[in-house]
Amino acid sequence: MAIESFINYGLYDLWKHSRTAKKSIDEANKLNPDLNAVPIYKDFYEKYGLLDDFTDIRKTKLRELKERIKILCKEFNYPFIHDSNPQLWSDFTGLLENARHFLIHPNPEQKEFHKLSKMLVQDISLFIKYPEVAANIISHFYTSAKKELPEYLLKNRIFIINEIILLK
Repeated sequence: MAIESFINYGLYDLWKHSRTAKKSIDEANKLNPDLNAVPIYKDFYEKYGLLDDFTDIRKTKLRELKERIKILCKEFNYPFIHDSNPQLWSDFTGLLENARHFLIHPNPEQKEFHKLSKMLVQDISLFIKYPEVAANIISHFYTSAKKELPEYLLKNRIFIINEIILLK
């Protein structure tokens, strides 16, 4: 959820900025036709900025979190995570897959559900790894922008769930 929230905020900011930049450049070009200026994020605007409602971006290929991360890297001219840190990208895509299997498409068969939930709850390495993956994905954007990491990324606390009890 942390990655999703962070990326969605960045994407919203990019969408809004691309629309404002387009409007401003159009007005400047109208006042001075010789200017022939091109707005920043022109390609992004032409694909996504024309959408009047930000939530309509979810109806494009950007509905996938991986694609949203890639487009932010592209538009901000940051290294792509899958190129600069393939292990982090692999860990991230594994996290997405496990979350999807457990939360979105759970197998209702009790034995399978318990097997997956037990793995997610009792395998301490996953509880350490997933928050670390999220922090590293978000950190990629701060370091690429040459900005200091916020305190919440530096002082992340891990907590452990001992068990999940299903009520019938």
